[in-house]
Amino acid sequence: MSNKQLRNVVRLVHLAIAVIIAAFVYSPLRLNDTFTAIIQLIVIPVLIVSGIVMWQQPLVIKWLNRGRSQEQQKNT
Repeated sequence: MSNKQLRNVVRLVHLAIAVIIAAFVYSPLRLNDTFTAIIQLIVIPVLIVSGIVMWQQPLVIKWLNRGRSQEQQKNT
């Protein structure tokens, strides 16, 4: 996956999560305990990780490629 593709995927995930949070804040769904738990345990952490990936993309790419190169060395 190229850097541009990764950036676009992470950006779309980040925006989709933001829409889910907006729906949570501005709708009566916030009164639903199940939806609140999903927001707290899944949506917020994914939003934080996607934001960090967008912010530190070069370091993330380097980290991902390092793992890939170690696997290739083991296979040869």
